[in-house]
Amino acid sequence: FFSSRRRHTRLLTVTGVQTCALPISVAQTAAGQTSSSNGFVSTNPSIGGITGAGSLTIQIGTTTTTVTPTFSSATNAKEALEAVATAVNAAGIDARAQVVSANGASRLQVTRKTTGAASTMTLGGGLAAPLGFSTTTAARDASYTLNGAAHTSSSNVIQLEIGRAHV
Repeated sequence: FFSSRRRHTRLLTVTGVQTCALPISVAQTAAGQTSSSNGFVSTNPSIGGITGAGSLTIQIGTTTTTVTPTFSSATNAKEALEAVATAVNAAGIDARAQVVSANGASRLQVTRKTTGAASTMTLGGGLAAPLGFSTTTAARDASYTLNGAAHTSSSNVIQLEIGRAHV
């Protein structure tokens, strides 16, 4: 695993038809876009702004998917955000959602499953405004130097003629 925050130089061992060692330096890993909501006090029972807002739309390329969460059992902000995450994950699209909680606040994160600079999305619909989404990780390609030559890739897998390696 290579961190996208620091440049690492390693010796890459590739196995396949033949075994060889190549120097590799990874400047950043590929990622799909992640958008996060504003933070909400997890135990706040005042969730009307979220539960009364309707649906969330997720546009990926030219396809827009509308997800409508079921808030019937939500009694606080964290549970309301979990209802949105469940609806996104049940939609079967190239995005996943999770609720991240820290210091008494919860946020909804929606992340593209596909990596690369073209892996963007647009969030809209009635839920987008009260949730207050912002991009926290921009979609990006992997950037690395292999055996002295600079490369980019939309994936974190390097395909070589003699095998493949994961960054």
